[in-house]
Amino acid sequence: MKKNKYIRLLLLTPLFALATGCSDYDDWNTVQEDINPAAEQTLWENINSQSQISDFVKVLKKAGLQETLSANRYYTIWAPLDGTYNVDSVLNCTDEAILQQFINNHIAEYNHLAKGNLYEKVKTLNKKSYEFMLSEGNYTYNSQQLVANMYNLPSSNGTLHVINGESEFLPNGLEALSMIEGIDSIAAYINQYNDTTLDTRSSVIGPVVNGKQTYLDSVFTTSNTMTTRLRARIESEDSTYSILLPTNKAYTNTYNTIKPFFKFYDGMKCQVYNETTNEFDAQTITAATLGVNFAFLTDSLTRRAIVNNLFYSNNNKYNMHLVKNDAVNYNDTIVTTYFNKFSNGDEVFSDQYIVSKERLSNGYGFVVDTLAFKPWETYNPELEIDGYFNYIRHLNDLTFSRVSVPEDYVNTDLVTLKPGQNLSFCWATSGERSKPEVDYLIDGLMATTYNIYAVIPPANVDLRDSINAVKPNILNFSYNGYYVDENGKTQYTTTDLAFKNERYDGESIVQGGTAKLTDTDFVNDTSKVDTMYLGRLTIPYCYAGTGYYPNIKVTNSARINVLRKAILENYSRDIRICSIIFRPLDYEAYLEEQGNVKSRKSTKK
Repeated sequence: MKKNKYIRLLLLTPLFALATGCSDYDDWNTVQEDINPAAEQTLWENINSQSQISDFVKVLKKAGLQETLSANRYYTIWAPLDGTYNVDSVLNCTDEAILQQFINNHIAEYNHLAKGNLYEKVKTLNKKSYEFMLSEGNYTYNSQQLVANMYNLPSSNGTLHVINGESEFLPNGLEALSMIEGIDSIAAYINQYNDTTLDTRSSVIGPVVNGKQTYLDSVFTTSNTMTTRLRARIESEDSTYSILLPTNKAYTNTYNTIKPFFKFYDGMKCQVYNETTNEFDAQTITAATLGVNFAFLTDSLTRRAIVNNLFYSNNNKYNMHLVKNDAVNYNDTIVTTYFNKFSNGDEVFSDQYIVSKERLSNGYGFVVDTLAFKPWETYNPELEIDGYFNYIRHLNDLTFSRVSVPEDYVNTDLVTLKPGQNLSFCWATSGERSKPEVDYLIDGLMATTYNIYAVIPPANVDLRDSINAVKPNILNFSYNGYYVDENGKTQYTTTDLAFKNERYDGESIVQGGTAKLTDTDFVNDTSKVDTMYLGRLTIPYCYAGTGYYPNIKVTNSARINVLRKAILENYSRDIRICSIIFRPLDYEAYLEEQGNVKSRKSTKK
């Protein structure tokens, strides 16, 4: 991937002004007497007298800096020796590129002398940070060796060093977006969030006019509100990142893959819980009620799903292996600045996808022709709605609580947990005749197909409770929202989940040992925390991002009140649920490949 030698569009206005207004620097950075060398000539006079850097003089003249370098300001200049760089290439650039990427890359404020066992980080006028040091017996600046007998040359307003080559300009992550060819799509999206503000500390203060401060020379800095929200300050020279930069083709392919999952419908219906009546009311979701354009929302969420996963801090322990000694290494897990974890770091940063590796002033940019993220770890995750109250509504006359069982009190004969993990579930109890109802709001539902599960714990999962007899539940599960029926037609109604009473036993999907009472009755296995397969639904429209949710209603079987008492005593009226799971089919297929779940291809749809 070719990188332009000099950036086409600058993100920082240079500290040096162009030919107009160069004398504005007369009152800025006045020479400090304690560091002023005993030299009568100005920097400009000294530079002009050195025939070995005549090309550098040409560049300075084009920028109109003669008066600036003659003024009472103190600078250190590292001037490249003639013949060690392509001066014509520099002169053919825009004035802004010459200043920001060439001139300001060779100049720093104040006095920096090459003496003793030197090592310092010099911050240049373009805010880059370069090593100025003694290396193997020679003084170097940004890896360029100082020319013998041509450094520490004093002037009345600064110091001149001559170096054996051009100081390479390295863009930061934000600047690189406008420098690297072939990534225009992602660059255009991110750059629209650039925020340019006046840097009052670096600007040259002018007179106060009509009570307002003016500036003889205004310096602006650019940040990016999008990357800032993602906790990626890629414009900061004091940070270090590994950045994925998708080619235009990779960006387009990923966009087209993700977009269908964010399909909205202007007029979608849903059920909204009414706290006053303790019931669910029908409501229609429109662009007007949300105050959005659905086409714009689809586009925005699709692009955001891409950019969320491009930035990785090299200071994060999970990512330190990405860049080490200028070599790319790999590990299983990587973490974005937005704290998204990916289990296939070796694939995401695989050589087979990397077109080029670009060195940045604050890390590395990896131009890739494929964004190899797993959908279920990014835009189409598994949804597990557990016992948090904000996603659960409970109706009818019942007592409802959320139970968290500490690790030491979990019945390990029923479930195996990770070290330090607790077990949580919702517990709804009712009287002898009332029928409890618990509604789970499904947050984040995408336009895709899901397998649906319920995780049901038996009563004796909590060792703190004295349970005389452990009874199974007879449960009904119904979905309220849009779905695609078996004839391929989109429906909006309440549909009972009435598929095979199957459950995941830790190794495969098996049939339940307890017979169902009806096609819509699910009876849990009390010998374990039972993961019951409820069925498969294709959701035609996306609810994620709207603030509205379809819901799964959980009740005891309608038959529980008509069974003979002798039969009824064998079943529990309480409802205990650890979670409701909506699992995307591609994630299900992945688990099958890993041997974690038996194939569901034969499952009734």
